[in-house]
Amino acid sequence: FINACKGGKTPPTCNFSYTGPLTETVLLANNAFRTKEEFVWDSEKLWCKKAPKSQAFIKPTFKKGWDLGLK
Repeated sequence: FINACKGGKTPPTCNFSYTGPLTETVLLANNAFRTKEEFVWDSEKLWCKKAPKSQAFIKPTFKKGWDLGLK
């Protein structure tokens, strides 16, 4: 991994172009299992269509002072 970060010729075995979408899929499956909701995932908008319980886990509302500044 460090060799790849330093510009090595060999790509890392844990390539982010593969592991990013894989992680997203696993977390969404866990979300659907946890909320018992079926939803359609919009990966560009990071939004669950027709699934308010699921969306609450993906983009939670933080208490005042704990906001991360993300929109």
